Amino acid sequence: MAVAGWEDAVVVVEMTTLEKKFVQSYQSDGGNGQLVISSVAQVSEGQPVSYPLVYDRLKPDLGEKQARRNVSAGQG
Repeated sequence: MAVAGWEDAVVVVEMTTLEKKFVQSYQSDGGNGQLVISSVAQVSEGQPVSYPLVYDRLKPDLGEKQARRNVSAGQG
C-alpha cells in the first residue's frame, strides 16, 4: 500500500508491504535548481537504511547539447 501527501513544501510517499516500510521525501531546492529525494527503508528489525539522491538541473544550453549527443549516439 502507498500513501502520498504534502508536508509543507515536501511531497512524502510512504509504502508498506509485508511489514516493510519505505519512505521517500521529494523536495526542490529552488536556490540551486536541485531535486533532493531522501529515502528511508526499514526492511528488518535492524536499523533503518537512509540515503539521499540529488539531481542537478541541466542548464538549457547543456541539456540541448546532451540531447543531441544522445540522439547521434543512438540513445534517444
